[in-house]
Amino acid sequence: LGEMMESPLTVVNTATISLQNQYDGDFPDALRLIGRGNFKCERAPVSAAEAPCVADPSIVCDSDYHQREMAARKARTIVTNYALYLSELLHGRRWHERRPHLLVCDEGHRLLDFLSAAETVHLDTRLAQKLGLICPEIKGMNAAKLWCEQYIERVHSRAYYLMSVGARNAKDWVGLMRQMDSIISAPKDLVETRVGEVFEATPIWPKRSAKLLLDSANYILVMSATLWGGEFFAELLGYKDKYQYFSAPSPFQSERWPVYYRPVVSLNKNSTPKD
Repeated sequence: LGEMMESPLTVVNTATISLQNQYDGDFPDALRLIGRGNFKCERAPVSAAEAPCVADPSIVCDSDYHQREMAARKARTIVTNYALYLSELLHGRRWHERRPHLLVCDEGHRLLDFLSAAETVHLDTRLAQKLGLICPEIKGMNAAKLWCEQYIERVHSRAYYLMSVGARNAKDWVGLMRQMDSIISAPKDLVETRVGEVFEATPIWPKRSAKLLLDSANYILVMSATLWGGEFFAELLGYKDKYQYFSAPSPFQSERWPVYYRPVVSLNKNSTPKD
């Protein structure tokens, strides 16, 4: 479709890296875009997500990460995953600086889950305590924000220092820093879904990420083998009447994919060798 539209930039969202690999095999010209945590730093024993270049963007090397980033600036077709795409929309600049002409959302029946996950925030108090910070169990969003605001400057300073020197333990500090940044910038209407050692809050309806997704490309194709209609996604994305829904029948003869019922036992920890 992107080629038919002469799209200068087509981006395909998938659910997992394994599905990205499948696209990579089917479309050799597509560039596979994954998170920088999947690349090794050439200057320090850390991943590219905690590398010195994060603390100092002027640092550029010939690592696989930087080579991929250079290729991504010129690629016409990019295959990525929802977590990375939505994270860039909410916290980064990539798709704001280079807007996709066509955005393909594969596995579209899970779109609500992906959008909600992108807006969900959490704080791991065990990680904070591991790093020597006094952090009681969090009972609510207000308590989480107050704690994060109290320690954020210290955590920022420590995380960026450790990244600048390529320290192995930078990962924990960077991870906590990102959790705290998300808590501080989170809207007030999130619903607390978990309290205690790990605090978590999620949106009732992911309006913010849905709007960002809708505004991020000129054309959007949501596709899945199991969509049940277009109305739900039109409401979710705010399309109203600006959409079309197509349902294609399966080209495979039903007798070629029979379903066999084979009753078996339910396996659990008490199952016997006979089971």
